[in-house]
Amino acid sequence: NLNNNLPTFKGLTHERPIQFINNFEIRASALVGSTDLLLLQTVQQVLFDGALIWFGQLKKSPDRVNTWNDFKFRFYERYHTSAKVQSLRTELRLLFQD
Repeated sequence: NLNNNLPTFKGLTHERPIQFINNFEIRASALVGSTDLLLLQTVQQVLFDGALIWFGQLKKSPDRVNTWNDFKFRFYERYHTSAKVQSLRTELRLLFQD
């Protein structure tokens, strides 16, 4: 099963969008190839819950995604928020405190 080898993303606050995209690109490229079409078709198989709803709406919008870079830009715009960045900074600060 292809999905067993790929990371999944639901759009939950504790998930890490940059890590998801990096892992997805590495694994999906090895399994299905790295063309825009293949990556876009494959990513919809590993999005669930709120993230899948968001992607479905994006596909129906007049300004829909046509390239993998378009998708990544929109994905980060939606899920890599300033609150998440601040949360990660706080987490890092706590990890590296003496």
